[in-house]
Amino acid sequence: MSTAVIYSSSYGTVRKCVDILKSELKDKTAVFSLKENRNPDIAEFDKVIIGGSIRAGAIQKELKTFVECNREALATKKIGLFICCIDEKEINQYFKNAFPDEILNLAVKKSWFGGEVIYSSYNFFIKFLMKRITKSSTDIHNIQKKNIAEFAKFFNGKDKQD
Repeated sequence: MSTAVIYSSSYGTVRKCVDILKSELKDKTAVFSLKENRNPDIAEFDKVIIGGSIRAGAIQKELKTFVECNREALATKKIGLFICCIDEKEINQYFKNAFPDEILNLAVKKSWFGGEVIYSSYNFFIKFLMKRITKSSTDIHNIQKKNIAEFAKFFNGKDKQD
């Protein structure tokens, strides 16, 4: 068995989560950043895990494009989906906005991996917006390692979602 982890990261938090996830997965695992490779070939993989971060209620454009262009191939795989964002409250809506219904219905596991706000990585405009959204001017570190470990455990052998 082999797993492809395909992700898009705007400021590095998703990449941190992917690194944690990869360290927990037991299968041979290949990691693909859509910023570096817009359309990785998933033909050789049994499992495909796809994720990105939410900004202004939407996931990265290149992730949506990848899913749209690979619908048929994804339909033949065991699919997992994850989203990184600060707040879990709207996670179901974020999944609906990020992925087509067909892919959501095929996914055997969906999870929230948490998120971060690191002000030093933002330009002035993003800092301003994030301060208004979070009502804080200090960095927030909220990566959900437990959720990532549970997600990996599922892909390491469980046959059905919790």
